[in-house]
Amino acid sequence: MEQSSVYSNVINSGATAFVDQYYKIYDTNRGYIDGFYKENSAILWNGNPFSGITQFKDFLLKLPVTTHTIQTYDCQPVLGSEKSIMVNVNGEVKYSDQSSKQFHQNFILMPDLEKQGTYYVAHDCFRFI
Repeated sequence: MEQSSVYSNVINSGATAFVDQYYKIYDTNRGYIDGFYKENSAILWNGNPFSGITQFKDFLLKLPVTTHTIQTYDCQPVLGSEKSIMVNVNGEVKYSDQSSKQFHQNFILMPDLEKQGTYYVAHDCFRFI
């Protein structure tokens, strides 16, 4: 197996684990969502920028209960960036008793130099479609 193929498999399995964990935490225990981010993470939620995870977490905790259904996601390495990964997610989110809305979310995951072998969300851009 080629080295680039091994790297692609690692990225794909990492992205799968990230997507599964992220939306599970978002839907079932949003108070822990800050574990995916750093205070300097760039976050844009449906056109609204947030400066840091604390402000974003406060916003998320005020939202109604959610159920995310992931329809597709893709990932690839970010060129020119040491082992960063871009993850694009498409799906549906349902807020409490409201009707479902389609969404697209783009993440840039970067290696966490403080916690060797882990990644954090450096950039997050969410948009209803």
